[in-house]
Amino acid sequence: MKNIKYPLSYSVMMILLALSSSQTFASSQYTIKLQGQIIPSSCDISMDQAGSIILTPSNIARESANKNSIQLPSKNLGFMIRCQGATSFAFRARDIAPNAGNVQLAGEQQRDIFSLGLTNSGQSIGGYLAFIDPERSLMDGKRIPDVLISSNEGVSWRTGQYKLSPSGENIYSWGNQSTPGSARQVNINILLKPFIFNLNQADAVKIDGMTTFEIVYL
Repeated sequence: MKNIKYPLSYSVMMILLALSSSQTFASSQYTIKLQGQIIPSSCDISMDQAGSIILTPSNIARESANKNSIQLPSKNLGFMIRCQGATSFAFRARDIAPNAGNVQLAGEQQRDIFSLGLTNSGQSIGGYLAFIDPERSLMDGKRIPDVLISSNEGVSWRTGQYKLSPSGENIYSWGNQSTPGSARQVNINILLKPFIFNLNQADAVKIDGMTTFEIVYL
């Protein structure tokens, strides 16, 4: 068999053709890596009156005769939850005042009463009930839909209860057909109904109620 000698230019052409085919094959497939970070929209909570409500009992001496407790004027507390984007969230209230969870009426412990603290001698000063007022609460500028409550951290929801639980075990949201909606801003009005016990003390008593409100992302 004869050795066939190709001209130099032909050999170079073959090499270039081989390199060209190799490069074309290598660049015919690319892997693209997609990276980033998903950050949920954060929400902030703010309170009217800097979160401080002054209870001003009046005519206690006249009203306390033959009464175990004295009803004080109702108060409204407004708070706003604002988010960077439409977000599904709820809130919980937790009583952290002295005597929390131990306020009794007629000798029975009441699970839905927030505490107003203790006297220096350890007596219960009183308490208050707290209700969501749907008539004065807004969701993105419109009246909120149904008030929803969940006792299992949002696994299931039910309607028909506006009274807040001071233990923090329940969370509250708003929506339709037992499904919380998403919102950028919710304005909630809480109606407070406070009372104090007839302590029959000559010394001044400092009312000391304290409750935290916490956002719960759903």
